[in-house]
Amino acid sequence: MKISNKKASRKFPGAHVFLPKKGLENKQPVTGLDFASLYPSIIMAFNLSLEKMVSTLSEADELQRENKVLHNIEFKYNGNPIRAWTIRHENKPDQKGLFPKILERLGRMQNEIKAQLKPIGKEKEYMGKVKSRMDASGSISIVDVIKDVLSSTENMKKRAKMVKILDPFIDLSYDNFIKEYNSACFAYSSLNSK
Repeated sequence: MKISNKKASRKFPGAHVFLPKKGLENKQPVTGLDFASLYPSIIMAFNLSLEKMVSTLSEADELQRENKVLHNIEFKYNGNPIRAWTIRHENKPDQKGLFPKILERLGRMQNEIKAQLKPIGKEKEYMGKVKSRMDASGSISIVDVIKDVLSSTENMKKRAKMVKILDPFIDLSYDNFIKEYNSACFAYSSLNSK
């Protein structure tokens, strides 16, 4: 693939790129990316990666003679038609470009972390109910508070799930319960920040 050294002298309609501000942003330092959202999905589906882009008709013809499947990209730039192609991956790992491979890997990692988060989130939620009830009532009897929380839960399936999670904490002291609760909160926060 040949890469041109020419730089665009005109602007593309419909897009504006803001210049980055140098420095550390402490107020909201993390941003999220949903790897199943529109742009990552398009990048993965159409194999949009620099090393899989073809910009000349002669190179596209040559690749088609080699039985490569190409995706045609056409748009107008300053009134002039622009044409390029990407080499389709046909779901073969050796045909995928760098960007699609990275996005797929990040998507798998995100799903794995979400799967790990789910049970910890429930544990944190149910233990939080017990802690809130203890704080509100001033009681430090774990057994009584857990029984109270369970009896106030009307949904039998949810109550059964709560029993499985809260049962191991019945014999703990207040201090040990709080340590376990803080540990669950820390584990959830750690995984949720990845």
